[in-house]
Amino acid sequence: MKSVRLVTVKSFAANEATLTANAKREARLTGTAMNHQAGVPGMFTLLKNVFGGLEFMGIFLGIAFLAMLASTLMFKVLSGVADDKRRYRILTMIGTSKRQVTATVVKDLGVLFFIPLVIGTLDVIFGLPMFKALMADPYVGFMPSLIAIVVLYVIYFVMTVILYRRLLK
Repeated sequence: MKSVRLVTVKSFAANEATLTANAKREARLTGTAMNHQAGVPGMFTLLKNVFGGLEFMGIFLGIAFLAMLASTLMFKVLSGVADDKRRYRILTMIGTSKRQVTATVVKDLGVLFFIPLVIGTLDVIFGLPMFKALMADPYVGFMPSLIAIVVLYVIYFVMTVILYRRLLK
């Protein structure tokens, strides 16, 4: 004799282990894969696989685009250093200190580096609501990701300033 048991829980995440164990037992008895079963555990497994892949691709593409953007900016800045040498030499000729020249370099490069960062961040902030159809809360994990991107971007910026100052000498 076979029976059907209906299980109701308030939080799937809190009872995931028990429900997964039940789904495994059902898979063993029926001979179907867990992600092909009807019900929440099978669907949850399927969605975890799909969104896990999407999350990986998002992180990978985010890092790749960040590296490409920062590398392009760095190349643009460093390739124009020969033209800028004359401008900064004029600043030193009129009595500007090394510290003031460095501050000017930081301001010049800062504008070039951080305008794309601000525009990109605003684009993501206002663009994430488009994913509400796919995700319950598209802003989950946004702040840690933003902090990591800003830290990497600042490291690239500092490296560019250091290289730029060395090429100006």
